[in-house]
Amino acid sequence: MIGRLALVSGIAVLCAVISDKALAQSANVDFTGSIPPAVTINATSTGTWNGTSGLDFSSPNLIRIPATLTLSSAAGLTFTINSITDNGTSLSGGKTYSNFDLVGAEIKDGNNLIIQAETSPSANYSIVHPLGIASPVQTGPISNKDYQVYLTVGNNVNILPTGTYNIRVKITLTPQ
Repeated sequence: MIGRLALVSGIAVLCAVISDKALAQSANVDFTGSIPPAVTINATSTGTWNGTSGLDFSSPNLIRIPATLTLSSAAGLTFTINSITDNGTSLSGGKTYSNFDLVGAEIKDGNNLIIQAETSPSANYSIVHPLGIASPVQTGPISNKDYQVYLTVGNNVNILPTGTYNIRVKITLTPQ
């Protein structure tokens, strides 16, 4: 009888333990908040020109166009020129963006070259500075600072055609 009572008591305790676990509940804990951007692009100036004003003509088959990127960053950052692409270029003589031998970009802080990269839409130019390479870290904090962005378009032999040049340079800014 005592063995039977011990067995029944043991089952009752086991049921109580299972019963407590069966009553367990879960809860969701939600977190909300915001983190300000680490890098702020304060302003950009589009690289535009009319006629030859503001252009650096090294030869009739090479032009260099300036623009400005104004930045702020609490930390240091790197610049990466990810792509240089056609953005609606319309040229004379049936020429297109893919006829350019060299399209390059560089970013400068005053006279200090930070990064440069290039592409060859025509595949007639050997790339020296490939796209997608990060610059050395620019020390932060950076406050409303102007960086010069230059676009270079050129051909090895042929004179650049007349028309409207619309080219996009995609730059990634990575806080460090």
